Amino acid sequence: MTLEAYVFLIRILLLSVLSRTVLAQDQPRIKFPLDWVIDGQQTPCFVSQGKGYFARQGVSVTLDAGAGSAAAIQRVASGTYDMGYGDTSALIEYLSKSPDPAAQCAQR
Repeated sequence: MTLEAYVFLIRILLLSVLSRTVLAQDQPRIKFPLDWVIDGQQTPCFVSQGKGYFARQGVSVTLDAGAGSAAAIQRVASGTYDMGYGDTSALIEYLSKSPDPAAQCAQR
């Protein structure tokens, strides 16, 4: 290989490393509470994270163990978490007790 070829390869490698660094900084971060301690029903979340599916879509996801569906829903409703995994009945109960859930969402 000539010196020009080596310089070209070094430039390509540097551009590759720098572009990955820039892309990693631009990834949106999502905090995601689970409905309970880690068990089988959350497997799709952990498999997706482990295989890099979230990262390939340009998203950095943090999965946190939960303390029940009601707690996960309250965490999302309060704005502490971006989205969550919870039971539908707990969501219905939360919505029935909230004065105006649509107004709460619009305020965030």
